[in-house]
Amino acid sequence: MHATGFELVDMLLCCKFAEGDSRILQQKLTRDRLKALQKGGAAAALSGLLGEHRAEVFAAANLARKLQPAGRDVAKLAAAMDEHWREIYDLAEMIAERHIRTGPRAAFVEGPSVERLTPAATGFDADWKGKLGAPVA
Repeated sequence: MHATGFELVDMLLCCKFAEGDSRILQQKLTRDRLKALQKGGAAAALSGLLGEHRAEVFAAANLARKLQPAGRDVAKLAAAMDEHWREIYDLAEMIAERHIRTGPRAAFVEGPSVERLTPAATGFDADWKGKLGAPVA
């Protein structure tokens, strides 16, 4: 995906939509973190608690514990998510901060910035009405 504009996909997950509403992206970040926690199992969770991102691992494990009783029941899961919405968004913020803090540093994707717009004029013509033939008041 080099030079396609998608090199920083992880960074895009941390950004807000143009409207300023990032709730769906935050929920996806949390969902993916919980899936990774589930896939890694207890051993990965314990080793994560000893690692650099222990606050994030602890928050994910705590949220998973709160959502676990709902199982695969969609109505119960929705109710549990409504009840623990703050924890969902707090975990997403931790994930986004980690991506920003640990993500690769690279040059600007489009290359060096250049002035794309050139002004039609650099000054103001005080006699513009006279040049139009309009009566001067």
